[in-house]
Amino acid sequence: MKLRLQFDTTNISWERVAEILQTVGMAYHDSALHKTAFENSYVVVFAFDEDEMIGLAGQFPTELIKRQFMTLQYFLNIKGKALAKP
Repeated sequence: MKLRLQFDTTNISWERVAEILQTVGMAYHDSALHKTAFENSYVVVFAFDEDEMIGLAGQFPTELIKRQFMTLQYFLNIKGKALAKP
């Protein structure tokens, strides 16, 4: 696994963002809403294994999401790749 972190929204696949959020059981919307939310976030981080997005996080302004939160979600396919062990 070759982990890479990106701290901006340059060249992000917003469809992949929605896919990750759906897979981990969080609310997801059309790609345009996710793009707007992340571009207006206080802080963002996207995690990649090589070029595949495997995780994301953002701290969203209250006016966009109705409550401020920060979350990091990992795509479930990375289980067992030694990112973290219990």
